[in-house]
Amino acid sequence: MTETPTKDGRGRPAIETRELPPDIRIAIQARSQGLTWKAAADRSGTTAARVRGFMQRHPDAKAFLDGCLQDQLDQSHSILIEAAPEAAQCLIDIIRDGRCKPYSKIEAVKTLFAIVDKGKTEREVANALKSLKDQLTALEGGPVYEV
Repeated sequence: MTETPTKDGRGRPAIETRELPPDIRIAIQARSQGLTWKAAADRSGTTAARVRGFMQRHPDAKAFLDGCLQDQLDQSHSILIEAAPEAAQCLIDIIRDGRCKPYSKIEAVKTLFAIVDKGKTEREVANALKSLKDQLTALEGGPVYEV
């Protein structure tokens, strides 16, 4: 967005016509990290009312918040993926431990089978999707591009 003057050329440009200011971006990013709107505004040196005004009226504010939230989810997912082998080993250790109570072993076994089944199902779905794409390509006589 580029800054445009108000209708009569005087005063501050409307929120909708300005770029998102740096302090609002900082506040929105802090909010995506779990802070309240008030704490996020405090972190960026502005007021919660100002941040709310931008969130309600600026066309890019919601998209910026969604992008920040997606970044947070992606980071969390990466951390969980890195810990997956250790978590799997922990499940196996619980199952094999003779000192564990039977109900703990049962839950560990259920969890293990659920994970294995989900992985198998996802692979089957991916293979079926690939097969459908290949069939579609053959029918159309050219490559299929995902949009």
